[in-house]
Amino acid sequence: MTEKNNWIWIGLGLIGSLMLFVGGISFAVAFFLPGWIPDQGSLFGFLVLGIGLLGIFLGGMLVIAGIRGFKNLPPWPVYSKRVWIFFLLGIISAGVVAALIPGDLHETPGFASIHLVLIVFPALMLFYLASLVAGQEHAITFTQLALVVNGGALSTLLALPLEVIGFAFSALFIALFIFILPGGRDEIAQLVEQFESLAVNPVAMSSIDGLGDLISSPVVWGTLALTLGVVTPVVEELGKTLLLGLIGFWQRPSLTRSFLWGAACGLGFAMVEGFTNGSMGLGDVASWAGGVGSRILASSMHIFTSGIVGLGWGFFWQKKRWALPLAYLVAIVFHGLWNFNIVLMVGGGALTAGGAMTLGAGIALVALLVQGFLMLFAPIALIGMPLLIREFERGNPAAV
Repeated sequence: MTEKNNWIWIGLGLIGSLMLFVGGISFAVAFFLPGWIPDQGSLFGFLVLGIGLLGIFLGGMLVIAGIRGFKNLPPWPVYSKRVWIFFLLGIISAGVVAALIPGDLHETPGFASIHLVLIVFPALMLFYLASLVAGQEHAITFTQLALVVNGGALSTLLALPLEVIGFAFSALFIALFIFILPGGRDEIAQLVEQFESLAVNPVAMSSIDGLGDLISSPVVWGTLALTLGVVTPVVEELGKTLLLGLIGFWQRPSLTRSFLWGAACGLGFAMVEGFTNGSMGLGDVASWAGGVGSRILASSMHIFTSGIVGLGWGFFWQKKRWALPLAYLVAIVFHGLWNFNIVLMVGGGALTAGGAMTLGAGIALVALLVQGFLMLFAPIALIGMPLLIREFERGNPAAV
């Protein structure tokens, strides 16, 4: 092993150790030192503990990868025929325990570990099933997994500010577009009044009628559609797999392994986003369960779309440059359609609440049907794609 490589492994170990330290401090602050938090039952403590646990998990992966690389240990393939059963049992056990805990105890640091298991374990199970289908000969190593999972997880730090900026520009663009239309000035004025009412009386505005009026506004609806349907998919799909292009300079993986590399990037992103976004329903058992269920499906989408981008990189490294932008386009369109349908369902519900029963119900129904198809397609395609790619490579030895 060269001195240069030694410094790479030392660097990975140091980064992982820093993540372990920060994660451990977060864990201590949220769980063992409740006096540091104004309200022990707050969402703040819940999130601090969960992010701390994620930091420990992800940092530990980097530390192990750094030690193995420094000691020049043989590759450790991430492949198992039975590990997915462990994750399934963990999901069932955590689900049963969570169902027995009343909603008023949800926003506590102690519940964060259960919530985290129900976000992370399904994503890991899906990834391991895809790896199992890919076959041991295409399995990625633990070091590769540690790198790309952390790359996907850390990309959330890049995505969040960019999406906030994108939301602001989307709102400005939609508002200007509505303003120049006939009656647009009155629409903008009415929206301003609604936001002023929200500031004065947020409780009244949180009612079904108040939210319905706000969401049914073409400015709000258009902003959400543009942000979630276009800005978010572009930012996230580009960010999740940034590390793949860098790794490809040192290795030229098979197409099947490239798909798994990309899927692992989506796995890391899904862990972080799933934990934070899935916490929105805390406090009510049914709402929380629905939120966690939707995040499991969203995780399959993130892992699948990143796998598609990984496949594009695989073709790119084989001199088929056209495949990479096409893969990004497919991932962005699938992700955008996923988000856009959710906006349509919310908008349709708002129109229905506002009195436009037929139009609102029709929009919501179409969006629900399309979304249902996407939700079934994403996990099936994620697990089935490695088989198709593997068979393609067997029939085209030059592609391996």
